[in-house]
Formats: sequence, C-alpha cells, structure tokens
Amino acid sequence: MVPNRRGGKNLIFRGHMYSVERKYRNSINWVCSKNSNSVLRCPARCVTNPESGNGIKLSHRRHNHPADAFKPHKRCRKRPGDRNSK
Repeated sequence: MVPNRRGGKNLIFRGHMYSVERKYRNSINWVCSKNSNSVLRCPARCVTNPESGNGIKLSHRRHNHPADAFKPHKRCRKRPGDRNSK
C-alpha cells in the first residue's frame, strides 16, 4: 500500500493501482484507479482482508488496459539511516 494525495491509501498489485471503494468490518473492497477515467472505466476490482492476512482476492472482472510501471516516489525510496539519505 502507498499513500495517496488525499491522505488515504492505494494498493499496488501486479502493476495496477487500486483505490478504496468501500470498507467493511473485516474487508476492504478496492477498485482499479482507472475506473474513474472517463475513457477507460476499468471494471477490475479486488478484496483484501487485513485482519486474517489472507492476501488479495481478485474479482472475475479483468483490466481493460496494460499494467503501469510504478516507481517509488523520491521520498519513499530513502529510509532513515541509509548511507545516501539526507
């Protein structure tokens, strides 16, 4: 998971980014972040269950676009104590 601009979290899995669609007591439903793109409207979704640690369950809906090559933001790459961190 990575932080987003609004202070929430996004999930990156197999090169695709997901945004929280809905939170339940025991699970979180995620929707592809390109779902809000008026041209693509990607239908892909997945579910995570943080309490049980069962991983990620993908829906039967497939992505209608290729995966992105995500690179960590500069602030995320360096950890305190690393030799090259400032």
